[in-house]
Amino acid sequence: MTWPTDPWWELYLMRWDADYAHVVDAVVRPLAQDGPLRDTKFFLDTDWWRGPHVSVCFNASPQDKDALLARGLVPSTQKLLTALAPGRPVNPDHHQDLHERLGRYERRPAPLFPWLTDGTVGLRPLLPREHDAVDKDMEHAVRACHLALKDLECELFHSLATGQLRVHTYALDLLTAVAATFTDSDLRATYPSFASHSEAYLGSEAPEGTRTRWDQAYQQHRESVCERVRTIDHAAATSSLPAPIAITVEILRSVIDATDPLALFGGSALPGPAPTWQHSDFHRDLGRNQQWQSSVRHNAWFARYRLVLNFAYLHLTKLGLSPHHRFYTCYLLTQAAQDLTGTTAADILKGVARA
Repeated sequence: MTWPTDPWWELYLMRWDADYAHVVDAVVRPLAQDGPLRDTKFFLDTDWWRGPHVSVCFNASPQDKDALLARGLVPSTQKLLTALAPGRPVNPDHHQDLHERLGRYERRPAPLFPWLTDGTVGLRPLLPREHDAVDKDMEHAVRACHLALKDLECELFHSLATGQLRVHTYALDLLTAVAATFTDSDLRATYPSFASHSEAYLGSEAPEGTRTRWDQAYQQHRESVCERVRTIDHAAATSSLPAPIAITVEILRSVIDATDPLALFGGSALPGPAPTWQHSDFHRDLGRNQQWQSSVRHNAWFARYRLVLNFAYLHLTKLGLSPHHRFYTCYLLTQAAQDLTGTTAADILKGVARA
């Protein structure tokens, strides 16, 4: 696959209250429709690093970048962002502990503070998210996914901004659809992924009492969560997924089919051990399960499933699903899958049933 050789740039729009949907709808879409970005291929991203912000990312030669600046890219963006109603007041100090924990979990580069000024716009080289990122093929694949999803995401941000869509409901539906579409068996195959994602967080960076609160929430909403998961699982099996979910799944499928997931993971579909795993009973059990590891280590479907799930996580985070709620959604899905299949994640990992 041929990748762009020109540098990548990031136009960042600071919005401390993380109201990304209105920023995209009121600022980025006009820039793309009849503003300086109308002839530029770009993708959207959002992030919390150095303060919540929306990013418009594009690759361009220095000359093309200078031409965009000459067309007023930064001042035009600043004018539209300033015209937005002021966001709710946010004190960065109240987010220091959370961002330090996220920084460790996501291996983000220092410094995390101070935040860049709220309501400001700037252009800078686009840097890798992780401070030790060296895998250029994976970086290119991620950006290809971002580019493929851009038009859909603009529509989804509009739906979020106008109250037609709730990101938490969309997340539950999408992750269920991904599980139903890309696994090689049934919902039991989600345990080493959704459970791994949530348990790594619960065993390391989650605030005290998180598991208890999540258990209580699941018991309170168990019937509705299970019914939702059952409905989406059936819709995936009968090609009747709701339009936004079906479109997202097909875009993810097309992106994945243009890659070699096993090669992108270095020939092994198994994730490498992370420091957070030493605090997780789930991951200690997973590490001892040599039968499961042997069955999926060089398994193309598992590599494909891992990659599409990671792309789905990035997509949901971009739409405003916080890391905490992403882990929570994975926890709910694990509990629902256990109830719907009559198995437990622990049994699957011990080999009682195949994942």
